[in-house]
Amino acid sequence: MLNEIRDAIHNNSVVKGFWNEPNTNITEKIMLVVTELSEAVEAMRKLDVNELIVGIVQCNEIISDFDITGYSGHNFKTFIKDSVGDEFADSIIRILDLCGRLGIDIEGHIKYKMEYNSTRPYLHGKQF
Repeated sequence: MLNEIRDAIHNNSVVKGFWNEPNTNITEKIMLVVTELSEAVEAMRKLDVNELIVGIVQCNEIISDFDITGYSGHNFKTFIKDSVGDEFADSIIRILDLCGRLGIDIEGHIKYKMEYNSTRPYLHGKQF
């Protein structure tokens, strides 16, 4: 399923012109993932813990009621845009787009990594 999402994301990215340059710099694309994660941190820094939890619950309720029919973007722009979840989504979209471009079987990599991690010690032997 994740590879199907990867393909849909990458195909949309190609259609929208994000891979038009023949020598697109993959390193720059990876750094854009980092900027999205930085934006998630900034979104978190603007809120105290209670506001963050309320915001996440509110976004989840809107998302669970989402219906593409008549979609105007109002709820997205008003309640979800620039939220922590929105920035995480941007990060994942950028990662999956790169996986699509590079032909990475991300489902397989995640499965193997989860299996490997299950064999590692508590906190992987580190402090945090």
